[in-house]
Amino acid sequence: MNNIIEKFYLVYVVFKTKFYFYFYFLVFQFYHTWQINTYQRQQELEKRLRANYHYRIHLQRICFNAWLTYTEYRRKKNIHKSKKIISLLKDFIQFN
Repeated sequence: MNNIIEKFYLVYVVFKTKFYFYFYFLVFQFYHTWQINTYQRQQELEKRLRANYHYRIHLQRICFNAWLTYTEYRRKKNIHKSKKIISLLKDFIQFN
């Protein structure tokens, strides 16, 4: 009887060891998969943020250059306009 109990206990211990080993293996596998997915999501988020930052800087550069070009254009146009007005005034004064 004692021999049967020992065999049963031995089978139980082997089963328990295999079960826990399999359980820990599953947990580790799940944790590893979760960690990889988390890392990938974090990398994608950082990639999006870098792309948005690059796009924002690029857009700011384009807008700033357009603004500089426009101000230069307006300055030249105003100078031309003022010269035209002065020449018209000179002509008007000469005829009167």
